[in-house]
Amino acid sequence: MTRILAIFALLAVAPATSALADGWHWFNPLGGQAGNDAITVGAGAPSSAIRISSSQSGDLQWYYIGLPGLPAGAEIDSVTVCYEVETPDSYISQVRITRMTTPDAQLVVFDDPTDLVSTDPECVSYAVPNPPEVAGAMTIAFRCDFASAGDWIEIGAIGIRLAMSPTPVSDDEIASRHGAR
Repeated sequence: MTRILAIFALLAVAPATSALADGWHWFNPLGGQAGNDAITVGAGAPSSAIRISSSQSGDLQWYYIGLPGLPAGAEIDSVTVCYEVETPDSYISQVRITRMTTPDAQLVVFDDPTDLVSTDPECVSYAVPNPPEVAGAMTIAFRCDFASAGDWIEIGAIGIRLAMSPTPVSDDEIASRHGAR
């Protein structure tokens, strides 16, 4: 638990988005929105995490968080999610990034269906194949599956790593580097 507290502590002192070295942008899960009325969101442990629970058991219960501050045109290289579940029977069944404010399948730029089932605090990272460009409103969404009402899922730090784009070089500059005139 100590290792994840250090990551969660980063969020306690960081603004909603914080660009760090190597293109990382970290987001606090507070202030997201539930996809339906059955979901309840409260403070997690530590308080920079959120605790999601549901009044109903079942699947397809989304929680989504806006990703403001990502520079337009940058490419999303990877995603890191720190989380913990109460029981492995209640888990995050999908992590999705979309180009809108809700998890609509039409505008998905990344979708990983790997079940997140760790009952110990854990951070997982995903490489994003064919890195999508940041365009418009970007959102990360979590599809939660609750085995029974009252089970909980906690989400802490969320990191988005942007690919470093090479600086464009003009044809004249290339020619001068190679001695052509």
